[in-house]
Amino acid sequence: MIERKAYSVAEAAELIGISRSGIYSLCDSGKLRCLRAGQKIVIPREALDDYLGLQPDTAMRDAVADGVVLALQRLFPEIREKNA
Repeated sequence: MIERKAYSVAEAAELIGISRSGIYSLCDSGKLRCLRAGQKIVIPREALDDYLGLQPDTAMRDAVADGVVLALQRLFPEIREKNA
């Protein structure tokens, strides 16, 4: 089975056991990195792992995450970081 790279707000909320409004609050506060494509917000798997403290190598994670964001933005110009 292929691991998902990003989740909807509802999926992320269910995964970490909080409400959808809780996910929106975390995104708005910058505590959880989110991406916006038009009206759709997606949460990268790495952002959830980081929020939960599951990725100890932050420098490597940030470099990979930045590369993923850039690649997504090149493929889908309408995507921009919500926290930017």
